[in-house]
Amino acid sequence: MKKAGVIALGAISGVLLLVAVALFALWPSPEAALKAFYTRTWIPEETVADPLIVAGDRVVPLVVSEIGSKSMPNRAYAIGFLAEGRYKEALPALLRIVTDETESEIMRGRALAAIWSIDEAKGRRLAERYAEGHGHLSARAISLQRGLSAYEPRRTRLEAVLGWLDP
Repeated sequence: MKKAGVIALGAISGVLLLVAVALFALWPSPEAALKAFYTRTWIPEETVADPLIVAGDRVVPLVVSEIGSKSMPNRAYAIGFLAEGRYKEALPALLRIVTDETESEIMRGRALAAIWSIDEAKGRRLAERYAEGHGHLSARAISLQRGLSAYEPRRTRLEAVLGWLDP
């Protein structure tokens, strides 16, 4: 009986290893993930960031280097990806967006919410600074102070992988 259990365990381990290897082969490179993210159109909104979610930590440096560009495709979703992943290395780029008065109020508000999600103390200080104004940034700062509208993880990596595999 013990021998059969050991054999079954070995078989299960082998299958799991094959599945892991297959999934790794399907995993996109950071560059491929970013390209796929840029070109995603006419898809459900909750799946836009799937290529970034699937690539995970490996794509973060590329996203952070691109996030400062106002012409970055799907930029709001990239900010959401950084917020939901709580990527601290994104804080300087997000801070530049919040403090840049030439940025749209909406993008500045999204960046503020992302900072709050990544580092609540820093986000709280910024929200205090911007809550006194008018417009979207101020409204976002006030809602954050009231405990609303911070980013929360919406899709797991598994959900994103399954979405990535679904043509």
